[in-house]
Amino acid sequence: MRLILICIYIFLSLSLYGQGLTLVPNTCDSSVLTKSEFEKCMVDTNFNNDIIARTNYITFLKTELLPKYRLIRNSLLLTENLKRKVKILKVFYDSTLDYKKHIMTLEMDRNQNYIQPKAYLTTLLAIETFKIYPDLYAILLNPIHVVLKPQSDYIKIIWAEEMVDDILTSMTVEMKREIQQLVLEMSKKRKAFTKEYFYDMFQGDVVEEKRSFYNVVNFLLWTE
Repeated sequence: MRLILICIYIFLSLSLYGQGLTLVPNTCDSSVLTKSEFEKCMVDTNFNNDIIARTNYITFLKTELLPKYRLIRNSLLLTENLKRKVKILKVFYDSTLDYKKHIMTLEMDRNQNYIQPKAYLTTLLAIETFKIYPDLYAILLNPIHVVLKPQSDYIKIIWAEEMVDDILTSMTVEMKREIQQLVLEMSKKRKAFTKEYFYDMFQGDVVEEKRSFYNVVNFLLWTE
């Protein structure tokens, strides 16, 4: 997967910022493709702007937004018990994300009849964003994962929810408020940059207060 992402980066670098080059259009040959495949191939161009927007967003996260908050995150004084709980949840988050990414990309490519490279890259970039900055609800807690492939075990969703609650109760009120303020600032800057050009995946419908607490734990997981 790392090699795939490196290839994507090189491809986009050459295409978008190279010597006047642009994204190469799909070669949709109706004499080779079935009617359904041909139609999928033709509409794939609709994802060109999304590839650019998501690439720019990742660049914004990794080089502008996150470096400004990394020092703050690393300066937080966590108890050894809290560090241990955060690490356990992070390991579970990473392994779940890697597995879902693997299965989802296989399913996605198959559903696209292997002829929609722009749609494939767009989704891959969207999933990779969750590696750059964690989103517990999107990857672990959203009940939609009980239905979507690869299906999550409902018991594991409950376990993850209990781990999140345990981490939150292990924090001081002051620390939670401090982090809530930080993630609110980050959220405003992220929205200002994207200007709703696209939406993050698996966001569901969560009451704002609960999402705010999830974001506190996301912040702790981020550099763990």
